[in-house]
Amino acid sequence: MLAKLWKKVLMFILIVACLFNVVIKLVNNISLEKELLSSAQYIQDKQDAEKAKEAEDANKKEENNSKKTNTINNTKKQQNTVVIK
Repeated sequence: MLAKLWKKVLMFILIVACLFNVVIKLVNNISLEKELLSSAQYIQDKQDAEKAKEAEDANKKEENNSKKTNTINNTKKQQNTVVIK
């Protein structure tokens, strides 16, 4: 008999807790429009960061290629001057 009473009391507490949880979620619910806007802004920021990084990497690669080209040209000039002497 005592077990049935505890079961009913705990069941009542569980139901009240679930209802309380649902009501809190409904009251504090962010509108769908705000959620979509914040998600879109986040994705846009990520894409902008990736593009900036790709541009920076391309610039570094171009600088390295120009340095290699200058080194090769300088080496060829040195070889030409040795041959002329």
